[in-house]
Amino acid sequence: MTSQPTGTTEAATAATTGTGERMVVRCHVSSYTPEVHDFFGSTADVLDKIDRVDMGLGERRMFLLGIDGERGAQLHLFEHVSGDTWAVSGWTGDSIEGLPGRIGEMIFQNKGEFCVGKSTQALLGEIFGEFELRDSVELTEGTGTEVFGPIITAYRGEGYLRATAGLLC
Repeated sequence: MTSQPTGTTEAATAATTGTGERMVVRCHVSSYTPEVHDFFGSTADVLDKIDRVDMGLGERRMFLLGIDGERGAQLHLFEHVSGDTWAVSGWTGDSIEGLPGRIGEMIFQNKGEFCVGKSTQALLGEIFGEFELRDSVELTEGTGTEVFGPIITAYRGEGYLRATAGLLC
């Protein structure tokens, strides 16, 4: 049986020698406790559901959003650059069908041993090929609504959506 790695929440709180080190400790803890959420419904339904989840995106080094709609699919991978800035890489195609399950299986097999963000990034590369750097975002609150809202809102009028949020490391 695998136990939680050294680097508990207390260690993350105690790390005070700089933003970079705190981020590394948090990444270690987050790799053991990642989350993957699927939200279904209209754009308004999905946004309402995301608003109710405390995602703490500003505390993560890497997270993702996948959208499946009637017009196709998009993946957005957010990676911390510095301060309040995250780089956003993306992929656009027909569908991300099966991706949440594959990410979940990879996380379960990993059991917190390796960086879940880098492992997810490698998995996405295997499935979808190389992502292109699209943008950067500044997080003020780090909520799912702040970060994911503009992307999901672009699907208004699509009908039924699936939004997958991966809270990685």
